[in-house]
Amino acid sequence: MSWLAVALVAGSAHSSRLAAAAPQAPQAPGAASTASQGWTLEVPARLELALAAVGSIKVVLRGGPRHKVASSGVLVELAVPARGLGIRQRRYQRADAVDPSVEAPELAFAIAVRAEALGSYALQVHVRFWVCTPKICVPVDQTRSVEVVVTEAAAQVEAAPAPAQQRQRRQRRLQRRARRQQRRQRRRDQQRPRPGRRRALARGPGRPSRPGRPSRPGQAGRPSRPGLAPLARLRRRPGRLSSPSSPVVPGIRDIP
Repeated sequence: MSWLAVALVAGSAHSSRLAAAAPQAPQAPGAASTASQGWTLEVPARLELALAAVGSIKVVLRGGPRHKVASSGVLVELAVPARGLGIRQRRYQRADAVDPSVEAPELAFAIAVRAEALGSYALQVHVRFWVCTPKICVPVDQTRSVEVVVTEAAAQVEAAPAPAQQRQRRQRRLQRRARRQQRRQRRRDQQRPRPGRRRALARGPGRPSRPGRPSRPGQAGRPSRPGLAPLARLRRRPGRLSSPSSPVVPGIRDIP
């Protein structure tokens, strides 16, 4: 082989290595999945959210059969509109992945997005990483655009309850009403005075509260007989005769 042929073969091999090591040009936005040079990048093209809801954009990065994504140098950056969307974190590295281990078959990022205003918004996702072979590593720089559409939340129409559920609810309401009435009645009974105390209050002060209490000091311990008036009440004033109906008690003079 001549020296010219050897130079041509060496030049072609050197040019192929340079082409492989050159950075990849950013792809036009809007593609959901891209497979090139032994790697795959998946980014959703559209996300629809209700107002005030929180959604997730999943960015997945995979290596090929003879290529793998480098364990370092992975960076995901977000370009968020000035209004309409809320993003908690704008930069994601390998430590922020769902499974950051090196043995994982893919590298996935879950990007949380909150809908703050109605409308359609473009969210730019910029991904940078390295793809390596046993001999060489190539930097990759890709940009994707995700359309986020925010709509009004649909009103949830509650289904009419079944007849059995209606009967159960009515029964529970009646039971609660009966318990309330019982509690009110117990409170009224506690506030109402007892019958014995009511009779004592009606008699007034100075009157005996029990029958059989001695009415004279000399008759202590001798209860009075029911139906007979005390002897002191049978005395009459001087000059007045006792009526025929008055009982005659021996030992007491009617006329002085």
